[in-house]
Amino acid sequence: MSATALTIAETMSELPPVPDIATTAVATRLGVKDQFAMPPMDICFQNLSVSVEVSVAEQRSSDVNSGVSNGVKLPTVLNAMRSTMSVNRMRSKTHVERRPILRDVSGRIKPGTITLVLGRPGSGKSTLLKALGGQLPFEGDNRVGVDGQVTYNGTLQSDLPAELPRFVGYVGQSDDHFATLTVKETLQFAYEFAGGSTNGAAESATQPTPEQVISLLGLDHCQDTILGDATALRGVSGGEIKRVTLGEGLFGNQSVLLLDEISTGLDAAATLDIIRLLKHTFAVEQHRAVVASLLQPTPEVFALFDEVLLLNAGEMLYYGPREAVGAHFAALGLRCPQERPVADFLLDLGTSQQAQYEAVDHPSGLPPAAGSDFETNSTQLSSQQCPRSPQELAAHFHHSAVHLDMLADMATHPAAAEDGNAPRDLALAGAMPAFPQSFWRNTLSLTRRQLILMRRNVAFLRARGFMTILMGLIYGSAFFQANPTDIQLVLGLCFQSLLFLLLGQTAQIASFVEARVVFAKQRRAQLTRSTSYVLACCDGQLPAALAETVVFGSLAYWLGGLDFDTSASSLTLAARFLAFEGLLFLTLLAAIAWFFVVAAISSDRNVAFPVAMASIVAFIIFAGFAVPKGQFPDWLIWGYW
Repeated sequence: MSATALTIAETMSELPPVPDIATTAVATRLGVKDQFAMPPMDICFQNLSVSVEVSVAEQRSSDVNSGVSNGVKLPTVLNAMRSTMSVNRMRSKTHVERRPILRDVSGRIKPGTITLVLGRPGSGKSTLLKALGGQLPFEGDNRVGVDGQVTYNGTLQSDLPAELPRFVGYVGQSDDHFATLTVKETLQFAYEFAGGSTNGAAESATQPTPEQVISLLGLDHCQDTILGDATALRGVSGGEIKRVTLGEGLFGNQSVLLLDEISTGLDAAATLDIIRLLKHTFAVEQHRAVVASLLQPTPEVFALFDEVLLLNAGEMLYYGPREAVGAHFAALGLRCPQERPVADFLLDLGTSQQAQYEAVDHPSGLPPAAGSDFETNSTQLSSQQCPRSPQELAAHFHHSAVHLDMLADMATHPAAAEDGNAPRDLALAGAMPAFPQSFWRNTLSLTRRQLILMRRNVAFLRARGFMTILMGLIYGSAFFQANPTDIQLVLGLCFQSLLFLLLGQTAQIASFVEARVVFAKQRRAQLTRSTSYVLACCDGQLPAALAETVVFGSLAYWLGGLDFDTSASSLTLAARFLAFEGLLFLTLLAAIAWFFVVAAISSDRNVAFPVAMASIVAFIIFAGFAVPKGQFPDWLIWGYW
């Protein structure tokens, strides 16, 4: 670990304890002596299985050109159209099939330990972490089936209140951020949302600051650089974005940290520093539980973990102490060569690469050691052939001493006692708020972020400003000093002005859709409220909307001759002008709100834009200008109102 990382780790471990009301209340309810940190949490998962429903089609000769691959109907536009047609639905030879992702996984995650979840892509690592972090629906979603149970200090996940994300932090694989925010701003807002700098000294004393995280992750040189995206906006590198994602997860006082493939985009040295910090500072010093899934960790990184959970095709091939993993598979006749990293050896098990590790005579290559799994479980290997499939390896592990000892430990753990006197009961209803920030502080922080995002959207502001001035001059010239007695001209100017403002806001649909992923991530983590986010989005639009209304409305009103009543007093003329501006402003806000709703209910921008255009056509038809009110059929008059 670098000298900077060591200094930060020492600083974080020596921070003075300063109590606050919420932490004290939780500690009192849980019976924890240390009232300045979140309570240690013990997670037990028993017979956990996860499956999903997929649409499966029979493989036919015509499937080559019909979007069917390996029996699974691909999500193409043509297949979507076919599925909506009743005739094709009757002819279609498809059925819904449930595919397993995890099968009968059991284990216990202890406080103060760091666990490695190892497996090839598609083995179920992310699904397991999501299930442990409450990211999967245990009920209410028929497409995702979750069997088994997950308990936190003896309390079922389904019985926990909405405050679960306050105790279990989850960092996913995807890097969902706002491209125009800098590294420092992104981490600063994450720090505020997690309660830092708003809840007094207590939060500052129990979690790292953005400056410390920036130094720890080696982001000092780019802290003032925007994150950027993969298209046109250049920013930091992919590895640096991955560090920012990890940095967001380090804020807060969660008792458990679930980290999904955090090493993607990081070099070996950076990964080693991060895992070492997680082990010594978060696991050892703060007695938290850390669970991380990695892709091909180096031997130095692998040696830092206390326990290893090996997955393959949804089967749990091993879960236990890291030191015992080699002996377990050696008892099955699978030995890791000295020149081969243990992590790579484990990833090859249950695949076609396993044959190189199999002994040719005795299943272990050597006589079984006294007390080994092979000797004590004679039913494991009845022949000289090693187990090769993930199902066979999982079956042998379920009968191993490591697994049986773990099940016995789970059964005798105090949190599993039936007397109801668990030492750290998680009946936390009312003990702490569901969100780290109060409603108004959360709204204020989100509003500041929205204003920054709007200000950084330079291309949109410049283009919108140019179009506002240009169209204001065009409309004013086209209706220049119009005859006030021609009501059609006056109404035409008003209608076209409103329509221009309405159409102009369609450009924001893309940004609304892109912002949903960031909001969804922070909402699942209980960092932002939905109401606060909506209010902040509205507040962030006010300055630009007001400027656009004033500029365009002034040009259209005065050049268009809407001040035709020269005999009226100055106060009356001003009131009429302000009423016109107010009408434009309210229409503009209504348009923004409507397209915000369209973006919220659409799956992506390819759906949002057609829906928005169709709604605009409906607005034009039912506005009462193109089609007068009296010409609407009785069964369509509701659209006018």
